[in-house]
Amino acid sequence: MSHGRERKEKDCLNCGTMVEGRYCQVCGQENTEPHETFLGMVNHFFSDITHFDGKFFKTLGILGSKPGFLSKQYISGKRNSYLHPVRMYVFTSAVFFLVVFTFYSVKNTDIDFGSNTSRMTDRDLDKWSKEAYRNADSKEDSAQVREALEMLKLNSDTVSTRPKRRVGVIISSDEFETVAQYDSIQASMPAGKRDNFLKRMLIRKGLDMNERYPGEEGKLMAEIINKFMHTLPSLLFVSLPLYGFFLYLLYLRRKRFYFADHAIFLVHQYIFTFILLMLFILFQRVPYGWINFITGAIFVYGIVYTLKAFKNFYGQGWFKTIMKFLLFNFLCLVSLTFLFAIFFGYALFQV
Repeated sequence: MSHGRERKEKDCLNCGTMVEGRYCQVCGQENTEPHETFLGMVNHFFSDITHFDGKFFKTLGILGSKPGFLSKQYISGKRNSYLHPVRMYVFTSAVFFLVVFTFYSVKNTDIDFGSNTSRMTDRDLDKWSKEAYRNADSKEDSAQVREALEMLKLNSDTVSTRPKRRVGVIISSDEFETVAQYDSIQASMPAGKRDNFLKRMLIRKGLDMNERYPGEEGKLMAEIINKFMHTLPSLLFVSLPLYGFFLYLLYLRRKRFYFADHAIFLVHQYIFTFILLMLFILFQRVPYGWINFITGAIFVYGIVYTLKAFKNFYGQGWFKTIMKFLLFNFLCLVSLTFLFAIFFGYALFQV
């Protein structure tokens, strides 16, 4: 779509080629005047938005109703009518993780290790004492309230002065209190007696967290979980070529499929999964019991859809499709466990 006045000169401003028509036949740039008006910029903006929206919703409708169809169209060369799968993946994944981070942000108050829950605050003590004295009917009752109040204050002071527990998330050692102490002792030992690299790294990290989060297990775990959640986009991106390799092995005898074809098929499945999970998350926020039937139907539809996508795209019978689907999901589950461990460890060391 044109967005500006065509230049009289026929040399492309981008690559210098003599243009035959409105668009450069070499680089594709439109041969328009470089100084765009404000109205032209506004027109450009809204034209691109509506053009993107039109393709997006058309592609989305076909993706949800015809399993495997878009992937077959793409590898056959019919691409211009639909939004590019990579572009659509970037957009839907961004919206999906925005929804996830909005609804599933972990706070330290969400995780309770029972470290300081027994302590009564000064405000609680004051409120309790006023209520107790108000209900006292005699001097004896007031005396009992005063004794109980003194015991509560003593218990609260004891809890507050008790040594804070050490964080036990990482391998650590009770022999050391600080990273500096551990490093000093390790430096004084013979080279052959020192801890190996992995053990030293884990102990130093554990001691470092003990220093920064003394007795604050809830706060620490909230930090770790939030860091891990923000690695999920990278985790899924890394999983794409790995799962593509699994499909390549499962369909190795079908020579007409290249590795990139499997990757495109997975990109479309990821996009569909993002949309389905967003619907699942949003429906779970509806406070009605009957909504469970809808979320259950979404889950079943996801499985049926993926099976049909495998069958339609790879063109094999139901028995082979189901067997390969189960094997593929088993391989994904095993590899996902390792990926989760790796990225969780990475998140751990980012705290």
